[in-house]
Amino acid sequence: MKEIKWLYLLDNRGAPIIIYKNEEQETTSPNISILSHFLFGLKINSHDQDDDVKFIEIENDRYYLIEDISIDSTFIMKTFWLSDKDKIVSLMKEIKSTYSKYFVDKTNIDFQKKQEIFILFREDVSQLILNKV
Repeated sequence: MKEIKWLYLLDNRGAPIIIYKNEEQETTSPNISILSHFLFGLKINSHDQDDDVKFIEIENDRYYLIEDISIDSTFIMKTFWLSDKDKIVSLMKEIKSTYSKYFVDKTNIDFQKKQEIFILFREDVSQLILNKV
């Protein structure tokens, strides 16, 4: 999906984890401090697309946010302004659901196993994104 620039996961501490980056469309990484303040503003001032996914438009980009309260994590996606909102909202919900499948009830597993599961999750997300073209 060429209109997606990047996708990050913020864990319960607010640490950003890159899930997907379209190297053709986005060559720089976001400033994490600015992103954190931005997220706070997004939660407060966003247009509600539906009950789960929020978005805001800034210049030529759209930023989407979806939270998973059960796992205390947040996904943030940056897309082009002209991207199909319905398609992105659907994709964000699929990503959240996929994450839940991998990580619900897995808080007590060791670090090595979490890393292995996370690699599988990233691969699935990449496939979801590529299949939405």
